Formats: sequence, C-alpha cells, structure tokens
Amino acid sequence: MTAPKIRTLVVDDEPVARARVLALLKDEADIEVVGECGNGAQAAAVIEEAAPDPPSGSRLGSEGQRTLGGDGKLREVHFWHQQRSC
Repeated sequence: MTAPKIRTLVVDDEPVARARVLALLKDEADIEVVGECGNGAQAAAVIEEAAPDPPSGSRLGSEGQRTLGGDGKLREVHFWHQQRSC
C-alpha cells in the first residue's frame, strides 16, 4: 500500500524562487503540487479549490511577502481548515 501524497500549494512572491521550489518538488514521489501563487492573498483565493494539505507553521513563507504576511496566511489557512473539518 502506498502512502498518500502530500498535497502542497507553492506560494512565493519571487518568480525565480517559486520556480526553483517547483523544480525541487517535481521529482518527489510523495509530494503533489496542486498549484502555485505569487502571494498569500492569491493563495487564500485558490486554496479551497486546490485543496492542499494544511501546512506546518514553520513552512508558511517569508517576511518579505507584503500582500498578506505570515500571520495573515496562518489565520486564512487555519480558518479554511476549520471550515473543511466541519
């Protein structure tokens, strides 16, 4: 029996950094990239449709993201996850 893949949404405001992360993840057998976004606000808009697994707190992104910072992303993902669990 194979373990389920980790569904992830890649979010970074730097296109080059986002491309590098995507390149690193493409060959990982246990990770499925379900989407990519340029900032947290975009991620919040597509997260329900993309249905990524909830992130760990240490992987929420850089302080440089100005549109929606790490705390805002965490609140959005936490709220989304609570709604899906009901």
